[in-house]
Amino acid sequence: MIDYRYIHKFLLNKTKKYKFLNKIIRNNGIIKLTKPDKQFLLCIFWVIISQQISNKASEKIWSKVLKFIKKKGNNLQDLLSDQNNFRKLNQLGVSKKKLEYICGIATKMTKEDKDEDYYLNLGSKNFREEFQYFKGIGKWSCNMIEIFYFNRLDIWPEEDLIINQLSQNVQINESRKIDFTQEFKPYQSILALHFWKFSDSN
Repeated sequence: MIDYRYIHKFLLNKTKKYKFLNKIIRNNGIIKLTKPDKQFLLCIFWVIISQQISNKASEKIWSKVLKFIKKKGNNLQDLLSDQNNFRKLNQLGVSKKKLEYICGIATKMTKEDKDEDYYLNLGSKNFREEFQYFKGIGKWSCNMIEIFYFNRLDIWPEEDLIINQLSQNVQINESRKIDFTQEFKPYQSILALHFWKFSDSN
């Protein structure tokens, strides 16, 4: 079992010399990675939908999509094979390109008989290298899957817009450069969650 109280104390201790960042973590309180409430393919679909759009927009689209998927029986792979469902998902706000991405991934995973356990057992480096072969998947998408599905504690999503913006903001407020990827090992994912929570509340 992960001791999130210990991780919180670790981050507070690490940020004693960074007043602005320490205040963010202190105000946020203890943050935990939660167990995923979606199947692996659904998680990948959620990540693809979230690409290059705001969190608010992606949540709105995902809410409609999830309602539709549940209405149709919760099996995304079967649902995607029907052109009528494809058109309906497009009408709900998912671009044709993103729908083609998830269809391609679902088909290839089935063909190669690779499931979530296979990818989980690869480890971070190998997972990213292999998963980025899928069309529509880059490092950011891999990071999101690692944090929100595999619940890995030490992932720093450096290509995330909010993480980048807030990293710069923190360094400006602290009047110094901070190597987040080195200073906050092995709990970079938790620090990222603090950044996102702070951004959402401001």
